[in-house]
Order: sequence, then structure tokens, then C-alpha cells
Amino acid sequence: AGGSNTSLVDVFSPDGENGKYTHTATIEPEGIRKGDVFGNSISAYKNLLIVSSSKKANGGAVYIFLTEDSGISFQQVAMLKPDDLGEDDEFGQVAITQKYAVVCTASHNSKTGACYTYQTLDSGYNWFHTAKFTPQDARSGGRFGTRVCAKDSYVLVAAQYDNAVYLYRTYDDGTSFFQMAKVN
Repeated sequence: AGGSNTSLVDVFSPDGENGKYTHTATIEPEGIRKGDVFGNSISAYKNLLIVSSSKKANGGAVYIFLTEDSGISFQQVAMLKPDDLGEDDEFGQVAITQKYAVVCTASHNSKTGACYTYQTLDSGYNWFHTAKFTPQDARSGGRFGTRVCAKDSYVLVAAQYDNAVYLYRTYDDGTSFFQMAKVN
């Protein structure tokens, strides 16, 4: 990622059977500026791509893109940003699945951290906020949300200064999440 005036994300796709990759697209969201750190965290699921811009004004933002032509071009379908972010929250560790996206900020609320979830009901064209979660034993300075990954109904979230990983599960395609376990 990187350009002279703004941050960009370059997309590469497999080139047949020779094991090489070919540049197929360059993504630059609307309203991005140099210093917004677009591309700090990226996650993809089939035709969906979620990209963070953790230094965007007022706490960061994430963008969701959709491709309908196997990655040759991408359409920006959403910019996600919760209302309760602080200026230094750095919203933007991301994970995406077919039905929901998880976006975390380890700096939220005195570096306690939090994760926000967004759901789609129309294959990724529209997204809406469904939940915000923190660990049951959350503490100031724990930095919950330093890393996140998601697959099917499960989400793993790292808390850097608690030396822990939390497992969450959704039973309703991303409307709500329940803490299942903590591993130190």
C-alpha cells in the first residue's frame, strides 16, 4: 500500500497455473488523505474486502469493498465508524465473513479496547451496526482488540497487555456475540 499523496491498497490475483500473481486493481476510498493509514488492517472473504484507516480523523474508520468481476474492480459499499470513538482510538483491526464484520480498537476507553460488529443481509451491499463487545474481565490498559480473526460463527480477539485471547460465538449470524472462553 502507498502512494505519493494518499494511501492505496493494491490487489493481486492468481495468474493461471504458473503460481504467479498479477496486479488487478488499486483501491482508494473516497475522502482518504495521506496520514490516514489506509490499509493498516485488511481482511477478505470471497468477493468482500474490508480495509482499515486507523488514523482517519476522529478515531479511525473502515471501508468495505465488493467485487463482482473476480477482483478486477472494486466498488466501495460502506464506510463504518461508530459514534462513540475517541480521537486516538485507532478503530481498525478487521475481520470479515459472509454475513458479518468485526472491527476492534485496542485504544478505546483508556486502552481497555472494544470490538464492534456489523451485519449484512444482502451479500455485502449494505452494512449496519449490530453489537459492541468487551471481555467480561475487561480492564483499563488491557488493549483488547489488538488482533482479530473470524470464521463462520466464531471470533478470536487478542488482548495484548492481558496476554490473552478471547473466543466469542454468534448464534444469529452476527447480531450478538457471546464470550465462550479466555486463553492466557
